Order: sequence, then C-alpha cells, then structure tokens
Amino acid sequence: MWHTLNGLKCEVNKNSLCFSGHIFSDQGIRADPDKISAIVNLTSPKDVSELISFLGMAEYYARYLPHYATLTSALRQLLRKDQPFTWEEHCQQAFSMIKQELATNRQLAYFNPQ
Repeated sequence: MWHTLNGLKCEVNKNSLCFSGHIFSDQGIRADPDKISAIVNLTSPKDVSELISFLGMAEYYARYLPHYATLTSALRQLLRKDQPFTWEEHCQQAFSMIKQELATNRQLAYFNPQ
C-alpha cells in the first residue's frame, strides 16, 4: 500500500526491505538475489583489473561466505606484483566455488542478547 509523506511515496506494512544490496526481513538479513545473480553470471577474469572487480563484488557479500579468505586465496595470489597473471585450473575452481557459495542464498540472523 502506497502512502505519501511530505510529498514522498512511502510503503507501509511490508515484511521485508531491500536496501543497498541486502534484504532485511523479520527472519534476518540476506543478499539481494538480483545482485548475486549478476555475480554468478560473470565470466572468468581475463586480466588483473577484471579479477580485482570480481573480488570487490564478492567481498561486498563476504559476510555470507564462510571461510572467504580461504576461498579467495588462490585468486589473491594473482594480484601480487611479482606474479604474472596466468589463469590456471585451481584459479577456475576457486572462482567457481565462490560463485557457487554465493548462490546458496544464506541468511544471517539478527543479534539476540539472550
């Protein structure tokens, strides 16, 4: 149901809110499926700048990925200055694993002091 408040459209009585790539609901917080599908549909990086872009997008949702640092270690090795960019099978496996873990649609619970 739409209402206006000071000339602005507002929604009331909603069970969830999508904000900044996350969906907040009474059950908890989860990543926006539209944003995750954009990451999952990416092709393998062809150079360092594409890899940096992918890692930046994945890191934004790192809270939903257990062991994020371990998952990305093979890819981060390619960012070293003394390391040439050679995309090998272990890099592809890490890339695919990150996308697969993001697609699981994990949900985080709100803090409960009890």
